[in-house]
Amino acid sequence: MSLRNKVQGMVVVCVAVLVGVGVVALPAAPAVSQGVLIGTFDLGPGGAPGARPYNNTAGNTWLMKIWSPLVSFNQDINGLAPQLAVRWQANAGATTWTFTLRPNVKWQDGAPFDATDVKFTLELALNPAFGWRYEPGLTNLLVGASAFAKGQAKEIDGIKITGPLTVEFSLTQADPRFPYRLLWAYILPAHILKGQDPAQLARSNWFMTQPIGTGPWKVARYLEDQYQDTVPNQYYWNGVPHLAHLINRYINDQTAATIALQRGEIQFAYTDPDVAAQLKTNLALRILSGSSFTSNYISLNMRNKRFQDPRVREALLAAIDRPTIVHNVFKDTAYMAPCDLPEKQFWPANVKTYPYNPAHARDLLRAAGWTSDPVTLWTYYDSQQQKDALQAMQQYLAQVGVMVTPSVMDVPAYNARYYTGVGWDASYRGAGIAFGQSPRFYVLASAQTQDGKPWGGWDDPRLPSVVEASERASSDRDYTQGMQAVCAYEAETLFELPLWVGFRYGVVSTTVRNFYWYPAPSGGPYEDHSERWERMP
Repeated sequence: MSLRNKVQGMVVVCVAVLVGVGVVALPAAPAVSQGVLIGTFDLGPGGAPGARPYNNTAGNTWLMKIWSPLVSFNQDINGLAPQLAVRWQANAGATTWTFTLRPNVKWQDGAPFDATDVKFTLELALNPAFGWRYEPGLTNLLVGASAFAKGQAKEIDGIKITGPLTVEFSLTQADPRFPYRLLWAYILPAHILKGQDPAQLARSNWFMTQPIGTGPWKVARYLEDQYQDTVPNQYYWNGVPHLAHLINRYINDQTAATIALQRGEIQFAYTDPDVAAQLKTNLALRILSGSSFTSNYISLNMRNKRFQDPRVREALLAAIDRPTIVHNVFKDTAYMAPCDLPEKQFWPANVKTYPYNPAHARDLLRAAGWTSDPVTLWTYYDSQQQKDALQAMQQYLAQVGVMVTPSVMDVPAYNARYYTGVGWDASYRGAGIAFGQSPRFYVLASAQTQDGKPWGGWDDPRLPSVVEASERASSDRDYTQGMQAVCAYEAETLFELPLWVGFRYGVVSTTVRNFYWYPAPSGGPYEDHSERWERMP
């Protein structure tokens, strides 16, 4: 059965299910129904339903509706845009950064925002008891942060309040792109959370049920696993939103979301390329698309001794016919990548590649003494197209004697287990990295693992120095060359198996005006000006 027929078949089944059980009822809409916009903002790989700031691995498209970071991506994901910070400037050595905060900002309860909130937030986020899942290297970079994290200091000396609206960051070494590390630093209200136990706060449902942020939307009602209903923040620093309600529906199945979209029950959904192609003829819908900035790759757990043999890693990649999967499964809406850095400018001209060669893969596996023990392959990708890609990889690997057992998990279950570094062999996942960022999160992160090693267990002392060289680059040209060195290292060692980079698609009702969405890495955050969105009759 073709992928198209599979999707159409699923739609028929899903309609029957929806009709049989009914759609979860939402709160009564306000009198002006055209002022309500319902979307599945956490559907797809850029989503993280029910995530709180600092514990999320994605979902920033929605988190930024409630919270504001100091900076965000701009709308095209090719630079930074001011949010709670309006200016940032480094000293000559890029070891001290001064951020000037936006004046006259209020929290959603009317309390004033100031520099105290910034220092409080970062010290909370860098407290191990609270936890920052994608901690961007600030513990080692900020002066005094390491001692603070170890409980040897009561505050971080490298974060100083130099005025009501100015914060100074002192670094242990030069970092010309330090502001990019603060992309996911959503600022939290000190006047509400100060004095609370970080460990208890990390487990609190306050972030979902009654959060107070500085973003354009304020939570009015939350029903776990069903929706989060928000209303305009009357104090929003960039203008009161036009809509009466913005609702995030938690729909896990893309086919069900597509049906709800076609029936007018929701007005926005993420969708796969093949489904987007089918919806192009629907005049009531508008297709949105862009680069995912996300490389799909297979993370190998190097704690498994079988993967420590470089011949095995090369064999696994040579066994997968990536060009055929890109063409037949993704319908050429993806392109092959030589490493897990998605931007082509990060790929050196002479980077090593591994063409499809099953005979060579069998020879390598035989020489390495490969056994027939099955390999578990975890993923959080649950769309039909990604499942088809996973099935194709499973079949290709079986042809060379590698038996793979896929396991599709929801995001919370995956996050709770993958980042421990134990209980899994390999994982099909994505790395979202845009210009200005560092791959540190994906290749060096170790805060969640039980043995202190990176998630995949790769523990080569060369890798940190390669990554850090790109981070310390003083110019965009040197930064690009540094990232190319990272790519070359990954292609040489294959401690992760690079696959492809895809385009991603969203679909919005034509009744929605001034709407902007972009498939940013990890869902953003980026400028979308949701305060300007409107819903027409």
